[in-house]
Amino acid sequence: MFLFHSLRRVCESLCIHRFSPDAKMSLAMYLVGMIYYVAVPLTLVIESTIFSPSIQPGSRFCEPFCAPSSYILTAWIVFLYGNYEQHRAHRILARLRECDNVDAKVGNGKKHLQTRYQMPRGGWFDTVAAPHYTFEIVIYMALVIGSRFSLTAILCWSWVLSNLTVTADRTHRWYQENFGKSYRTRSRLFPGAF
Repeated sequence: MFLFHSLRRVCESLCIHRFSPDAKMSLAMYLVGMIYYVAVPLTLVIESTIFSPSIQPGSRFCEPFCAPSSYILTAWIVFLYGNYEQHRAHRILARLRECDNVDAKVGNGKKHLQTRYQMPRGGWFDTVAAPHYTFEIVIYMALVIGSRFSLTAILCWSWVLSNLTVTADRTHRWYQENFGKSYRTRSRLFPGAF
């Protein structure tokens, strides 16, 4: 699951996201992200029973491939839905940055990036400020369920939840400051709760 999610995120970064040419990321945050995406898969693999000499039906390793339990089926349903909704939110954000102005000098008809940020609308953006963060948390909850609540998966989910809660709060306040009354009161991350 984690590999699928990571590959989808890489493909989105390369093909969908429209990053601002002025966007900056601190070296510390870049390093934290790199360490996280190397450490998490390693710890998940080490914690799994993949290195166990007895991989038989009923073992944790065989379960996703043999007779899936209700944990695995639930995890995959939650995981796929979370990925779908997060991808949808990323597409909405990417479309905000596109404009169809034609370059007058060259006349090449290429799409250019908006320099002015617009308020996202549609999908879960009508309910929460940062649905892409909401569904990242949902995706990690699927990993927790699929791992049968392993300590590693719970710690990863806790990190994602705390990090994205702070980030969603900042996003919510930024929307309020920049869009004022046109920004309806939305929840930050979870409808009706936060």
